[in-house]
Amino acid sequence: MRIYLICWEEGIMNRVAVIDADIFLYKGCRVGEREVDWGDEQWILWSDLNNVKTIIDDQISLVVEQMEADRLILCFSDKANFRKEINPEYKAHRKGDRKPMCFLPALAYCKDKYPYQIFPTLEADDTIGIIGTTPSKTNEYVIVSDDKDLLTIPGLHWDKELKLVYAIDKETADFNFYAQTLVGDPVDNYKGCPKVGKVTAEKILRKAEREGQDLWSAVVETYEKAHMTKEDALLNARMARILRNGEYNRQTHEVNLFEGEV
Repeated sequence: MRIYLICWEEGIMNRVAVIDADIFLYKGCRVGEREVDWGDEQWILWSDLNNVKTIIDDQISLVVEQMEADRLILCFSDKANFRKEINPEYKAHRKGDRKPMCFLPALAYCKDKYPYQIFPTLEADDTIGIIGTTPSKTNEYVIVSDDKDLLTIPGLHWDKELKLVYAIDKETADFNFYAQTLVGDPVDNYKGCPKVGKVTAEKILRKAEREGQDLWSAVVETYEKAHMTKEDALLNARMARILRNGEYNRQTHEVNLFEGEV
């Protein structure tokens, strides 16, 4: 369930924009690339770092202004990724993909100019999920991302189309997580349960809710009907699980892997 929040008690809580900066960074660098034809069928790819900086700054400024944020945190992915340790196939098809021009200097620019957070072995999604679900008496964390995976995180989110903050409750976030576990994600290269798409996954989980069955059992049962195992379901769940507060030790950098029902 999405509950849209038209306003909040200004001055009581600091509204903090928790931004999926990987998306902003890649977009800024891609948009900043230019093809140049030198003639005689010779082409080069060219980029102006100052232009890339402006594109990134404009994206950030627009969000902060529209949502009336008091502060912001840019969240970036670490080079290491715990999911690849437990599933070598995770995002394996992306090996060799070229990063856009100016990526590293643009990243350095963002780190120098803005408050940012990178948690060792985690993707930006996980860092956002952890921060966004951390209880606070002074900060109202609002997740800013175009990635549908973040819909598995309960809390406040920014709708860039309606330009409103909305809340996702825990029940809805958990439902979305289990659905993602069934469907998989070809972009991230984990397969989910064979022949289960979004519509089918929702039907399976809604039926389980009506019958009083816990959703994890319904997920495992669906995998087993497809001649797969509980371990297959668990591996896909760990790929789909965006971490929340309490599922990562910030001192030891250990991840509390998903073990079953949330």
